[in-house]
Amino acid sequence: MPHASRLDRRPAFTLVELLVVIAIIGVLVALLLPAVQAARESARRSSCINNLRQIGIATNNFQISRKFYPPANVWSGVIGDKSNDLSAHIRLLPFMEEENLAVNFVATSNEDQVLANGVPIQSLRINSYLCPTEPNDTMKLNADGTPNSFPTTYGINLGPWLIFDPTGKVTPPGAFYTNSKLRPQNFLDGLSRTVLVAEVKAWGSYFSGSTAATATVPAAPATICTLGGTAKLGPNLTDNKEHTEWGDGKCQQTGFTSTFSPNALVPCASGGATYDVDFVTVAEGSSLTTSTYAALTSRSYHAGLVNAVMMDSSARAVVDGIDPSLWRAMTTRAGNEVVDTSFN
Repeated sequence: MPHASRLDRRPAFTLVELLVVIAIIGVLVALLLPAVQAARESARRSSCINNLRQIGIATNNFQISRKFYPPANVWSGVIGDKSNDLSAHIRLLPFMEEENLAVNFVATSNEDQVLANGVPIQSLRINSYLCPTEPNDTMKLNADGTPNSFPTTYGINLGPWLIFDPTGKVTPPGAFYTNSKLRPQNFLDGLSRTVLVAEVKAWGSYFSGSTAATATVPAAPATICTLGGTAKLGPNLTDNKEHTEWGDGKCQQTGFTSTFSPNALVPCASGGATYDVDFVTVAEGSSLTTSTYAALTSRSYHAGLVNAVMMDSSARAVVDGIDPSLWRAMTTRAGNEVVDTSFN
């Protein structure tokens, strides 16, 4: 029987060669994966910035049309009246290419805003109100399982600490507050130097209802845990109620304050666990004499920064390490601070 030619012999890979090839492929994948993830995050961040620019343009178009910027919410002066507690977000719908969702803003609460089929408007997911990097992009449900609301990851600028004085003696310094009708001329610090909206995280943990706060801005995050209040938090995602309702004008739902720098950790223990919390005293419209203070930190899932849009619709990144005094100055409209916003 003839022997096969040596040219016809095709030796197989040895085990060592096969292992080497697998190792090389593994190294290449390990090198490529972070690059892919970085590219995806870059795309998500770009989309996030575009959302903020759209909100900025819509806010300025609202001002051009109505001759004032939208208020954080509207209150009649009657304790507990929620008949017109619509958020700035819901008021901007006609200017966000959401004309089909435009609603009548006269004496009607955000819970009453429904479509023809009875679905609450705020239970709809508004793409422009959510950063693509947010992992908890989840609808809030009522106790019976019916749709309630969708979160937002963009909070309006309520200033450093004081957000509402029901007596009217002190006007909050932020870009939005209850019953505000601010105009461009009210922003003496300049529109390009005043924050309009900054990122917040959905489904956040917070304390509310405390009457221990004073007009002095807390110097450190640890101060928050000493102020008390009712905990709105827990181990399950839905135990945490903050920034879950884009149509609600209450500060903990659609606002942020510059009490602390972006992404600052505010750790408070509850039930044997530690949570990164926010804080609000009495709710807007719940008292005729007690002011509302809030520490609602701007947070994001971008590494080392939050995105923000200024009152002139220009968007920028704000790094976690920004000087706290500079950050607070950027959220006051007429504080006469010298603010250099060229840091980014």
